[in-house]
Amino acid sequence: MDLHNAAKICWEAYERLRIALNEKMIAYNELIYNTHVLMELYAQIAANENEKMMLEAEIDVHIVEVEAKKVIVNEIMARVKAAKHDYEVLKRDLYEKDMELERLVREL
Repeated sequence: MDLHNAAKICWEAYERLRIALNEKMIAYNELIYNTHVLMELYAQIAANENEKMMLEAEIDVHIVEVEAKKVIVNEIMARVKAAKHDYEVLKRDLYEKDMELERLVREL
């Protein structure tokens, strides 16, 4: 009977060991799966960061373009203002010349 009990104890220990190994294998498989998920997540994060940097660079380019256009608009507005001033001066000169002409016509 002692041999039978020893064999039974050994078999039970073997069964516990097999169950523990199966649980360990399941845990490793879950760990590997989670590692793959994390790797994919990190790859997506890296891709998103890259896209973010590209968009930021594109925005910076557009900001520079807008600022350059603002400078052009300000230059054009300054020219328009100068042209309006010149127009008003010419208009005033023409009025004065008309008044002088009328005075000269009346003197004749």
